[in-house]
Amino acid sequence: MKRRQNFKIVKESGRRESFLEEKLFRSLILSGSDEKLAKLILEKIRPKLHEGIKTGQIYRLAFRELKRYSKVKALHYGLKKSLIGLGPEGFFFEKFISYLFIKQGFEVSLDLEKPGKCAEHEIDIIATKNDASYFVECKFHNSPSKKNNLKTALYVSARARDLKESVHFNNEFYFDKFFLISNSKFTEDAISYSHCANITLIGSNYPFKKNLYDLILEYKLFPITSLSKLKKRDVLKLFENNIFLCEQIKDNPIILDQFMFEEKYQLQIINEVTKFFSGDE
Repeated sequence: MKRRQNFKIVKESGRRESFLEEKLFRSLILSGSDEKLAKLILEKIRPKLHEGIKTGQIYRLAFRELKRYSKVKALHYGLKKSLIGLGPEGFFFEKFISYLFIKQGFEVSLDLEKPGKCAEHEIDIIATKNDASYFVECKFHNSPSKKNNLKTALYVSARARDLKESVHFNNEFYFDKFFLISNSKFTEDAISYSHCANITLIGSNYPFKKNLYDLILEYKLFPITSLSKLKKRDVLKLFENNIFLCEQIKDNPIILDQFMFEEKYQLQIINEVTKFFSGDE
């Protein structure tokens, strides 16, 4: 793998760091590209990289080239950006995560309140199946550089403890597990503490297997923000009508009729969705 001279790139946070071609290569492999395709993408974009280039620009260059060869692999590579498209608030991310549990056979309730020992707690998602009941706290970040630190883990742990100490726990409600799920990464401190405090973490970097990206790919829970043909102004219209997943369009394409989209535009969206699920490169 040829390498350019050392230069600095600018991360989302504004911090500068040395560009490591190996990291970009690894991210392409994780998208499902084989080594030959990943090397080809690098060869294509290498001349366009320069001192001070932003990570978002590098992503767009790689995504554009990858899409020329495989729309499906480009979809996988673009998951980080697709999840950020569920913002800027956290509510749509919570709705999206609820489908993750539904896919696994759970019934879900959103935004319920339960009494703790010291305070009332609004719970993002309660997922139940058979005798199991899960407390789910969702943490959404608009920037991929924003990590969930120890403070976030402590917050969820404190809420879990207050609920467990409630006189209503075991009698009126019960949680077998407490989850913290995020579209971003967890710091080492947050991971270590949560393991000790029995808080189950799911994020972009944790656990090593069955992290959020793995689960999205496993259950084919592609958000509609993955669709390059869907205009940004129309994403919110679909969200407000409880349409979050490409699968919803695949299973019922006629749902697009209610938005008065032009027929050609609808066909472009449907064709892109079909390729995601058919494996059409």
